Amino acid sequence: MEKSNKYIYAALIIIVGIIAYFNIYNNQFLWDDEFFIQKNKFIRSFDYLPNIFTTSSGAGAGKLDDFYRPMQFVVYSVVYSISGLRTWPYHLLNVSLHLTNALLIFFIVKKLFVKEDIAFITSVLWVAHPVQTEAITFISGTADPLALLFMLSSFFCYILFKSKTKLAYLLASVIFFTLALLSKEIVIIFPLLLMLYEFLFSQEKNVARKYKWVVPFLIVALIYFILRLSVLNFGGTLNLYKESNVYTQSLDYRIYTFLAALLTYYSFLFAPVSLHMERQFPVHISILSPQVLISLFVLFGLSFILIKSIRKNRAVTFGILWFFISFIPMSGVIPVNALILEHWLYIPSIGFFLVVASAISRLLKHQKYKSSGIAITVLLVITFIFISINRNFDWKEPMIFYENILKYEEGTARIHNNLGMAYADVGKLKEAEKHYLKAIEISDTYAETHYNLANLYLKYDNVNNAILYLKRSIEINPNFFYSYELLGMRRRARLM
Repeated sequence: MEKSNKYIYAALIIIVGIIAYFNIYNNQFLWDDEFFIQKNKFIRSFDYLPNIFTTSSGAGAGKLDDFYRPMQFVVYSVVYSISGLRTWPYHLLNVSLHLTNALLIFFIVKKLFVKEDIAFITSVLWVAHPVQTEAITFISGTADPLALLFMLSSFFCYILFKSKTKLAYLLASVIFFTLALLSKEIVIIFPLLLMLYEFLFSQEKNVARKYKWVVPFLIVALIYFILRLSVLNFGGTLNLYKESNVYTQSLDYRIYTFLAALLTYYSFLFAPVSLHMERQFPVHISILSPQVLISLFVLFGLSFILIKSIRKNRAVTFGILWFFISFIPMSGVIPVNALILEHWLYIPSIGFFLVVASAISRLLKHQKYKSSGIAITVLLVITFIFISINRNFDWKEPMIFYENILKYEEGTARIHNNLGMAYADVGKLKEAEKHYLKAIEISDTYAETHYNLANLYLKYDNVNNAILYLKRSIEINPNFFYSYELLGMRRRARLM
């Protein structure tokens, strides 16, 4: 009977995930897909595999950046070799990774806490929640589900190693962790999650012996960190801010800002409406900011729950600590290149849903409240599926995507530049020009915008303006070879 329940739960998780993302397969390429897939020559031949592991993520499209996600481009190479530039296989890749992660969450939670209801509720809520669309519906979001796949595989192997004491499982766990790091750098915190596992589940009293098997993972993380600081530090910023500002110069301000951002992250999880990319989040410079104070109050409350649950409810303890440990890379202690992003919840949200599942499980234990627990779970799953399906439409094609962002935000320079490109692609040149100029007005730091505007003016035969914008593009980024190429073509045309 237990096996039967296990497979029924697994099937339900898959069905829910499939329904939540059934309408994404005709969605077009957009946003970073241009550089990661459409213009990336490295994914077009396996001959480029050495390049994928020794250059930045944008190098295959001639773009300088500090992202290093080689495993993401290895899987893109496989997909491209099978289907070329058709979009549905890339969507299928992300959904398949997401469903596999949901199953891994189910089996790991079941193994840790020996409770199928908690494992099922955690997994089914996580797989359906609309905040995950930024990592799944967005094709270039592959790094998140891929990194989590390897990280959870590593975790599962580590649990097997501790129960069976076979070194093969430990070796497999270390290999999976390495692959996770090569998928996305945020999993560098994984050794801390293993320490959390040892803290809660190990019976060993001696501290050195309790944590000794985490040492290989710490060594791998250290080696990776050193490599990223040296030979794999392509742009010199490690994907951090390129210029100093009030946020990067003050650790206090970064901590205050993260505390305020936590309230927004909670809102994403509790009320996942008005979801969109490229949020403009303010830097908070005082601990007396209302958002910071409220966030501190919430943290004190969670600390109280943590202290009470540490002996009585390991699922709650594990969930809360998983959430905050997973957020360390995005906390602002090291100033990464954004203040708040929805897909940063992809890994931490597992801990959140484990706490929710633990609370619902308490209802299911009592016959009087069992129907209420079931009703709450079903209602949440249906609501999440409905919102996810609607959110998927926002990613259908570039104009819908960028205009959706502008419904909530004034828009950054990059948003207006990309919307201008979308309008230009369908021949709406006046609208394109308006958004290019708006992008320059907001922030005159993107060589691409000037290049795009120059291209547009050439369609109007406005050669003088085109040359001015090409020169400005090169002035902003002397390495932007597209502008040199177009400028050279115009000069050759004049000589002819």
